[in-house]
Amino acid sequence: MATLAVQLTIGDYAKWRPVFDKHKSLRNKAGMKSEHVYRSAENPKEIIIWFDVEDIAKARAGIASQEIKNAMQEAGVVGPPKVHSVS
Repeated sequence: MATLAVQLTIGDYAKWRPVFDKHKSLRNKAGMKSEHVYRSAENPKEIIIWFDVEDIAKARAGIASQEIKNAMQEAGVVGPPKVHSVS
């Protein structure tokens, strides 16, 4: 099992979180499990989400999918995600 960290810049946490929660099925489809969401203490618009993944390539493809891109846009994500994998 590997870990994937997705770093996002968001416009507003109160807007972002319900949309993130609503699209859990998209993350499941990409094989992303056991998410842990953290906000930066210095900048609350910076989010890091840690996921357990069995297949890093599948998870990265899911993040790059149009469905997840649309969900990120709906949630007010600013700019592309930064994705880091740890195994």
